[in-house]
Amino acid sequence: MKPIEIPPPIEREQLTRATSEVLVDFVLRQRGIIEQLVAEIERLKNNASSDSQSSSKPPSSDIHKRSERQAAEKEQAKEGKRKPGGQPGHVGKTRKGLGRIDRYEVVRPQQFPRGGHPFKSRISQTIR
Repeated sequence: MKPIEIPPPIEREQLTRATSEVLVDFVLRQRGIIEQLVAEIERLKNNASSDSQSSSKPPSSDIHKRSERQAAEKEQAKEGKRKPGGQPGHVGKTRKGLGRIDRYEVVRPQQFPRGGHPFKSRISQTIR
C-alpha cells in the first residue's frame, strides 16, 4: 500500500476566499484520504484479531492481551506483596551442621530382600 499523502493545512480565511471548484477538489481529496485511512484501519483490525485459534499462525506468535482492569488489579496486588526471603525484623533459624565427619561405613545387605537367600559380598569391612 502506498503511503497516504496528507495535504498541508489550509487556513479558514483561504477557504472562505476560495472558489467553489477549489473547495470541491479539496473535499474530494479529503474524502480519498479518509477512505484510505478507513481501509488501513480495517486491515489492522483484521490482523490484530487473527491468532492461533482463528488462523494458521502458531500459538507462539499470539499476542497476549490483558484488559485494563486486569492490569490495574495486577499492579495493586504487586504493590501489596512482600519481597521473597527473610522479612525485616524476622529472627532467622539455621539448622546445625553435622560437625566434623571422622569416618563413614559402607553397609551392604546381608540377604536378598525377596527369597531370603544369603548375599555373598567381597567387601564386608568398614572403611576408615
